[in-house]
Amino acid sequence: ELVPAEQLFQEALRNAETLGSAQLRKVTANNLANVLYRLGRWDDSLQFQRKNLEQSEDEGDLWDVVTAYNAIAVTQYAKGEFKAAAALLERSIRIGQKIGASDLEAFAHERLGECLEMLGDWKGARANFERCVALPGFDESRPLRVSVYVPYARLLARTGDTAGAIKYAQRAYEASERTRDKDLMAAASLLLGQIEQERENYPDAERLLGEARELFAEASNLRGEAISLVVAGKRALREQNHAEAAKLADQASALSRRLGDRFTEAHAHVLAAKVLFSKGEREAGEARFSEANAIFEALETPFELGRLLFEVGVLREDPDDAGQVLRRAIKIFEKLEATPDLERARGAHFRIRPAGRGVDSSVVGLYEVVKIINSTLSVEDVLNKVLEIALRRLRAERGMIMLIDPITGSLRTRVARNIREGADAEKKGRSPQAIIKEVMQTGTSVISADARADDRFVDSETVISENIVSILCVPLVIRDNIAGAIYVDHRETRHLFSQKDLSFLEAFADQSAIAIENARLYEELEQARMRLSAENETLRNETLVDKHLDSIVGSSEQVARIQFTVRKAATAASTVLIRGESGTGKGLAARIIHNISPRRNGPFIKFNCAALPENLAESELFGHEKGSFTGADRKKLGRFELANGGSIFLDEIGKLTLSMQGKLLRVVEDKEFERVGGTVTIKTDVKIIAATNLDLEKAIDDGSFREDLFYRLNIIPIHLAPLRERKDDIEALTEHFVKKICRDLGMDSKSLEPGIMDLFRGYHWPGNIRELEATLHRAIVMSTGDVLRRVDFFELLGEQIQSARPELPSDALPREVLNPMLRRMSVSAELYDDVLAKVDRQLILQALDETGGKIRETARRLGLARNTLKAKILKYGIQASGSEGE
Repeated sequence: ELVPAEQLFQEALRNAETLGSAQLRKVTANNLANVLYRLGRWDDSLQFQRKNLEQSEDEGDLWDVVTAYNAIAVTQYAKGEFKAAAALLERSIRIGQKIGASDLEAFAHERLGECLEMLGDWKGARANFERCVALPGFDESRPLRVSVYVPYARLLARTGDTAGAIKYAQRAYEASERTRDKDLMAAASLLLGQIEQERENYPDAERLLGEARELFAEASNLRGEAISLVVAGKRALREQNHAEAAKLADQASALSRRLGDRFTEAHAHVLAAKVLFSKGEREAGEARFSEANAIFEALETPFELGRLLFEVGVLREDPDDAGQVLRRAIKIFEKLEATPDLERARGAHFRIRPAGRGVDSSVVGLYEVVKIINSTLSVEDVLNKVLEIALRRLRAERGMIMLIDPITGSLRTRVARNIREGADAEKKGRSPQAIIKEVMQTGTSVISADARADDRFVDSETVISENIVSILCVPLVIRDNIAGAIYVDHRETRHLFSQKDLSFLEAFADQSAIAIENARLYEELEQARMRLSAENETLRNETLVDKHLDSIVGSSEQVARIQFTVRKAATAASTVLIRGESGTGKGLAARIIHNISPRRNGPFIKFNCAALPENLAESELFGHEKGSFTGADRKKLGRFELANGGSIFLDEIGKLTLSMQGKLLRVVEDKEFERVGGTVTIKTDVKIIAATNLDLEKAIDDGSFREDLFYRLNIIPIHLAPLRERKDDIEALTEHFVKKICRDLGMDSKSLEPGIMDLFRGYHWPGNIRELEATLHRAIVMSTGDVLRRVDFFELLGEQIQSARPELPSDALPREVLNPMLRRMSVSAELYDDVLAKVDRQLILQALDETGGKIRETARRLGLARNTLKAKILKYGIQASGSEGE
């Protein structure tokens, strides 16, 4: 469809020039440039884009200038002109900030981040991606904004954050599914497929990469198709299908040359070179590698150059040549902090060095072993696999791994085999735990081929009692910090550890540390997901609009006082106690305090203290360890842990048992606690907001509430007045709720007939604001017209009748209902039944008359079921000539 579109736009452009309409010419040229870009005629597209830029600059139209800058930069990026594109995008951002074009600015930040990533400025790239998300208008339902997740995920993958990369790539994919944006869906599928391919999850990788290739073709995305050809060629090469790989490399090379995409062309050269090497044509392969090297150097893309050097290094036959090339790759990856590629290059360099230069052959096959521990993202599974592999490869008998707890900072055993931790730790001398601590303090590995004859261990009760013969212990280094250690030993003389074993364990520990860190980061991601899930649960029944001070509706003195106190309460980390009758808006006040506080980007966790029995409440608040009680089949994070960095709202605080009050007091005072069944003290940084409708002073006198807890909670008190004390706000509240309810129900807003405000002000509202909202909601749903009438609030009419005649004695009856002659009669059962029947009949007759005899409408007005009304009509002998309908 693109070729006919080009012809139509060419004709439209000629007409615009004939008419002399500059604006029409510019709009048409912009559309034509987009079509030409899709057709792969990038240089032609650039000509029209640059003409538009000149015209916009002459006209002083800054919005169109920014649009033109962005369009030109996209084409330059596709051609591999990353520096030129980055310069334009920086200018686009500066202008976009001045004119407030947040969407255009966001687009420029995303594209600038991609350029900086290619140029090796990964910190700058990350800053631009995060700025793009932080700009106003970001919404995951908008593909044009959420597309930033794809390059951000790619950057995270390159730095070793696999879990984060998967998370953001999946978010981009889900957003594209909702809107059927094929370009975004293809890009997300491609990235996810490449990540799965790196993890050697080939079935998922093949599915995702195949989907990406199909989507690029459907969207006429030629650059995406070229990249997909390269990726498909790599898969064919891995499967030893050399002919298919060579064909795909040639296709990718031809397409990228036609487009002018030098970046993808270089990748096609790399693929072709690897195919030639696999076929034994080393000289031709070296030539293709040289072509790719020249392009990457010209484009100034260090990461791609580093990966090229790695490919060349592992294929070189001469160890000295290979080592030299790999060292260049290692320097590039170190500077970029490209952790996965850095470790892969180091491992390759470690393997290929000649044996006479201090490297042992035991490291051969190390990466095949590491594949196993990288096959899971569970910390416990990774640790177990690491220890099992170490024991098996070293033929060790016992072992343990200790890590520093990231929360407490203490060293604790995470996994052990055949070591009684408590018993060994208490013995004098150098126990396994003591050796690990020494290794972590010095950063130096410990090896003892025969501990019984080693002066360092002559006083060790553990070595003597357990008859330990040989010991190995190496540190686990994560991001230049010693985070733990691996310890192994055995009691068989024929298996004395050697320097070769130490070399293996040190190299293995380096790779294990990466796997452990990835799994730990993934665990943190899951915990963050749990926090979000818990917060979403509390927000499910709330409006999607953020609640700020303006959400406290009204203009009375009480409202002004509440707004002032809430604003002050939000500025500090101090504990807040909100008091007021049920329905006065304590939950809303708590949410506002969080939303306008410095913690607004953290979680807001709610907990109803009266909702659960004591044993469950403790588990919900503080969490529990696996196996701490029946049914605790896994570790659970408590509300205080989930709220770390944010706020926790403890509703109905007065309903807590005295025992739970004592446990809560410690958290309020020291911000620390232990999970149920746990021994590790957990610190939490959380703002505590409590609420109650009870008289806590009276509860203290009764002994049902702790006085010390009251004073800890009551640092900043907030009192919410009942609605009956702020009746001046009823009109504003009514208007607010009517608009909100109608909007939520998807209907046009309704108005109120005159006199309803007097009805509302005359009512005492025992349920406060909550009752007002519920009353309006019910009336809006049940009413039939665009105007809410007095009869729609029939439940308030009786109250109005009583409040309208305060001068009558309490035993007086309304004159409109009863004849004054009844006052002279003696009350009996027969009189009671007779009077009620007459009043009932009179009211039914009047209602039928007002509704034109419509049974359904009459029943609604009287608050009766239709069958009940029909029975009364029959009982009283009323002639009803109306219909069932409205």
